[in-house]
Amino acid sequence: MLCMETVAEIRRRHLVDGEPISGIARELRLSRNIVKKYLHQTQPPAYRRREQPKPKLGNYEELLVHWLEQDGQRPKRQRRTAQRLFEDLQAQGYAGGYDSVQRAVKAWKQSRSRLVSTQAFIPLVFPAGDAAQFDWSREQVELDGVVQTIKLAHFRLAHSRQCFLVAYPRETQEMVFDAHDRAFAFFGGVPTRMIFDGYFEHPCRASSTCTVAYDRNRYSVPAEYAGARVSLRASAERIVVVAEGEQIAAHARSFARDRLVLDPWHYLPLLERKPGALRNGAPFVQWELPAPIAAVKDKLLRQPKGDRAFVEILLALREHGSELLCVACELALEHRTVSAAVVLNHVHRLKAPLPMAPLERPEHLSLVHEPQADCARYDQLRGPCHEP
Repeated sequence: MLCMETVAEIRRRHLVDGEPISGIARELRLSRNIVKKYLHQTQPPAYRRREQPKPKLGNYEELLVHWLEQDGQRPKRQRRTAQRLFEDLQAQGYAGGYDSVQRAVKAWKQSRSRLVSTQAFIPLVFPAGDAAQFDWSREQVELDGVVQTIKLAHFRLAHSRQCFLVAYPRETQEMVFDAHDRAFAFFGGVPTRMIFDGYFEHPCRASSTCTVAYDRNRYSVPAEYAGARVSLRASAERIVVVAEGEQIAAHARSFARDRLVLDPWHYLPLLERKPGALRNGAPFVQWELPAPIAAVKDKLLRQPKGDRAFVEILLALREHGSELLCVACELALEHRTVSAAVVLNHVHRLKAPLPMAPLERPEHLSLVHEPQADCARYDQLRGPCHEP
């Protein structure tokens, strides 16, 4: 493909200056067919970048998908992050980069969210006058040449789907009452029940400290969503954060001001890289752990590099659950040998399968005459002893 400057010169010399095609081809050392081709084009040439091949996981992709499906059945706190999956793949012999694993995990989650968004629903039927739905929306309008934001109250009868809209400058209690009064007058009656959304949704971006802001408070999200676009849903009692159609965090709503509402489990992947943050990190200062695990933490933090050792135990807590780890910590405390290796050894022993129960012997396989132990029979095999 010719550069745009050459194409422009061909068209100028022929269409403007009137030079013949053969002369242009000779001077620019091009074939006449090439010159004709670009003279007949009505659109300028466009350069397309070839799609860059993406590194592949190869034979490890099937294993990664299998792990993701397994984690999808576990509680959110026990699911592995992309970093943890990458390390587990390395243990299996994977020699590729982390970016490939991260992209594969993201693609799997997106495909899963699309499946959820296209799932089947049961059609609903409402009797006449049974219910009406109410909600607010934010709209941009131009009033006297000035673009302004208004709040639009939506009403819709569930049976006939007839709707009523009324606009207000803001969303306040007196305007909610006024909107209902106007809607009931428009419909000519009051439905048996009203259906309201249980939350207010607010799109936002998670900060570098893995938090989202709402009503002068900050709420944590999992570390892998730092800097990502998420959606915050605020109800009367809860704050829920959603990303790609999936709930990633949930907190009790705080009505104080300038508070940090943090879930320590959201920051566990960061502790793997920065275990020193365990001592002074805000999410971990007032972390209420089960008593045996807290006792092990106190003992380990008095030892050199104890913070790194306790992070190993926390990773086991995420994978195996608190009940099993509490028993392992109790055994370590009872034996007065508290270390990450000892606690994890107890965990693995507790998870080991129990020995099989002895099988019952059928009667017809029992020996009628059981052999008697007689060591003297071995002397007969030696034969007579000859003196030299």
